[in-house]
Amino acid sequence: EVVINEMKRRDGMAYQWKIGNRLIKGVSKACEEAGLGYKLIGTGPFPLPLWTRETETGARYASGVLARGYNLHPGYPMFLCLAHSEHDMEDTIVAVQVSITDLDS
Repeated sequence: EVVINEMKRRDGMAYQWKIGNRLIKGVSKACEEAGLGYKLIGTGPFPLPLWTRETETGARYASGVLARGYNLHPGYPMFLCLAHSEHDMEDTIVAVQVSITDLDS
């Protein structure tokens, strides 16, 4: 009952769609611009990773994101909830961008 009340109070479904869509767009854009062959697809609350091609660079990218404390598992869906903040999404996107930049180092 507490969870349902909190979902109603915060318009939880709309919130999960909002943060998830931001994550999908931000991560996918960064990876596309870098030519990584990785993107997120699916619905806002349930982003799914998709590798269009797997490479050693892609594995290093995924390791770099994980080393920064963000688990964008390369093969499993993500489950977003009310505990995730908009700030979390932005921080994750930045971690992706920095990890991509580090690939050139």
